[in-house]
Formats: sequence, C-alpha cells, structure tokens
Amino acid sequence: MTDLVTYQGLLLDGSGHIKLNLQDEEVVIYSTHGSCKAFVLSGTALEVYRLLESGLTFEDVLRSSLIVDWEESTHKIIQFFLEEGLLSIKVPRSRDVVTHSTKSIAFWIHVTDTCNLRCDYCYVHKGRRRLSKEACGAIVHALKVDVEKHQVKEVELKFAGGEPLIDTAIIAYLINLANATLEPLGVKVKLSIITNGTLITDSKARFLKEKGFSVMVSLDGLGVFNDARKYMDGRPSVPQVLRGIERLLDAQIKPTILTTISDLNIDGLWDLMLYAREKGLMLSLSLSRDYEHGVGLRMNSNNVAIGIRDFLERICLLPNSELPRLSFNGIQFEGKRTRICGGGSNYFAVDPDANIYFCQMTVDKPFGHISDRDGVLSFASRVDTLDEAGDCGNCIWKYVCCGGCAVLAMSAGTLGKPSVVCKLMMSVLPAILVYEARNIRRKEVKYPWDPKS
Repeated sequence: MTDLVTYQGLLLDGSGHIKLNLQDEEVVIYSTHGSCKAFVLSGTALEVYRLLESGLTFEDVLRSSLIVDWEESTHKIIQFFLEEGLLSIKVPRSRDVVTHSTKSIAFWIHVTDTCNLRCDYCYVHKGRRRLSKEACGAIVHALKVDVEKHQVKEVELKFAGGEPLIDTAIIAYLINLANATLEPLGVKVKLSIITNGTLITDSKARFLKEKGFSVMVSLDGLGVFNDARKYMDGRPSVPQVLRGIERLLDAQIKPTILTTISDLNIDGLWDLMLYAREKGLMLSLSLSRDYEHGVGLRMNSNNVAIGIRDFLERICLLPNSELPRLSFNGIQFEGKRTRICGGGSNYFAVDPDANIYFCQMTVDKPFGHISDRDGVLSFASRVDTLDEAGDCGNCIWKYVCCGGCAVLAMSAGTLGKPSVVCKLMMSVLPAILVYEARNIRRKEVKYPWDPKS
C-alpha cells in the first residue's frame, strides 16, 4: 500500500470524474483515471468523499472523527480514491487499454440472404443464396490455420441471415465440422444465433438447446411498436415472434431480446421491458443507425434522448427485486477502450459464399474470399474510433462510447471524432450510469473498506 501520510495536502480533484446521486444516501462515481470502472459509495466512504469535496485535506479528514477504526477505514478509502484517480496526485497504473485479444475469434455467419420478413431497416440485400458445404469447409480451414498460427483458444460462431433458421441442416453441418476440426486442437467453440423468432418450432428449439446455443431474438416492441418488422405482405410478425419465444422457454432457453430504438418504438419500451422482465429475459437496446443511403429507421435525437432518459429514470425507481436486465449494445463502464468492438480485428462476418467482411454491417463491401489469404486473421486491421488527442480527449465518457460504431464513423467521415449521435449519447449516458450503479448494488460488490464476511 502507498504510504498516504507522505502525501501532504492531498485534495480531491473534481476534474476527470463524474458523481451522480442515487437513492438511500449513495452516489455512483465514474472516472477516466484508474480502473475506469463505475463504483458506488455509501456510509463511511461517502462521508470521506464529502469531506474531501468540501475542501479538506487528507490530514484534515483523518482528524475529523473519533469513530473507532476511522483512521484504518479512511486509509483504505483514500488509497482506493488515489488508485481511481480522484485525488490531486495521480498514481500511474499498470493496466493497459482494453484490447480485443487475437486469442479469440468471433465470426458472424450469414447462413442465407433469404428471409421471410421484410424489415424496414434491414441492411441485408435479399436473395436466394445459402451457405454451402464447400463454404463451410473454407471457413473451418481458415480458422484452423489461425489456431495453429496464432494459438487461438476460442472461436464463436454467430449465425444470422437473412433468417438462419431457414436452413438448420447446414448450421448443424458447420458446427459438426468445426467441432471435429478445432476441439482436438484445444479450441472452445461457442455458438450463438440471431433470429427473427417467427420460424421457431419445437424441434428447432430442441436443436438449439442440444447444441448449446445462446439465442437472440429481434423484437422492437409489442403490438404496433414492432411494425417495422413485418412480413412481405405487410402483416405484423409479433404474434409469431412471441410464440417462438415461448417455444424457446419451453426448451429451457432464455433468449436475449434485441431491440432497435427509433421514433417508431420509443414510446413502447416500457411495455416491452415489462414483458422481458416477466419472462426473465435480457433486453438489449441499440440505436437505429443510418449506415448508408437511408438504411435505418427515422430517429429524432431529442425525442429519443428524452424517451430513453424517462425510461431509465422510471426503471431506477424500482426496487432491486423488480429491476430488469438491460444491456446497451457496447456501452460499458469496464476499463479503458479505444473502440467499441473488435470489428475487422478479431470479429468478422462471412456471407453464404464465404466472402469475408469487416463486420455484419458491411456485407456489400467484402475484403475478399476467405480462402484468398492464409487464415482469417490475415485480413485483420485495427480501427480505433477514439482519438484521445482529438475532440474526444477531454470527454468524461470517452472510454464508455469510444466514439461509437466504427462502420458508422467511417460512413459518416467521423472516425476519430465525436460520433454522429454524440449529443444523444451525452444526454443518456448519465441515466445509463445510474442504472449501472443499481446493478452494482444488486450484485453486492465489495470494496476494500467493507467488513469481511
């Protein structure tokens, strides 16, 4: 432990961190220094923070109370504040920027570009292509090269479309081939699938369960709030999606609900949350993104920001027992990052013909065929959306949003600059941080000064 007594005149540094008040005499703090992880203060730790906040020095704080164990607790609390960069003296940390390790590869596999729905914002050009056994062989061979060349230890195969459940036979073939080829080399093969939910039968649900899939179902809302996700003849898909989710639940699968927020469904988020919570499901929220030529749902940034804030503020008034499980598509308070995902680095997409892409959002811009080079990682390039020397350098949220989606940034010409949705994100991130704090408390995270259980 650093000898804190040697730091004469140690003061709170109000810059570089944000403090938000919670219920029950608690606060949440997030700092761009230290671990860059959110933490919650209450009790003695909050009292020490407030004393420092009032302008007292470390020595003043030590003399401010006669409580038994005050000095010992205060030393631990001040040490924590020091390591988290809250004080006027900064302690260098050995932690590096969070990287997306090449020890793992994630592959978004477009099983087919055929789909039974015609969603208003789908970026996949519909056709009749389907993944072939030859393409499966090329994919697994390329992954085997990377395993042997770069000591890759984990591969995630994420099946999507079109609608991937149109062809479960080829999915099973690729899984069996991958397992037979990679598992003897010590590789863990993880499986996930994104489906519109309408084609889930009892037998397909059992297939997904038997293979160990993580399942994600796209659903933007209940009733009219899902109208952007419709059949070719304009019929709503909600009844079939909800039926598919029930079949997954019957098969002991709890899918994640994927929701794209836009003007069309912002007013329906609360009811969707209540549905997901009742079923015990995670609700994953993302913003509508206009990648190219109007592919994306209309989104009035001001209205959506107000809607998200109101939604989260209502949620954060709920007791712990009623708190829903939410995620925010890459938004994390989990360390220093310069990009929001590993797209183009250790995360790629491949189409039914085994052409390889930066990610699933660029399926009309291939790098080439997967067999053109020696392994998947030979296509890798690092694209950092956060330029700490640029406009985002002084932003308190720089390691949380990292400048946003790389594909959107490249399309908009904002790579290394604030995202096109920067103002919206700046407006809603405090509310997301408060929700994060509620989760910290629900998980009963322990800090160095807490009594040992």
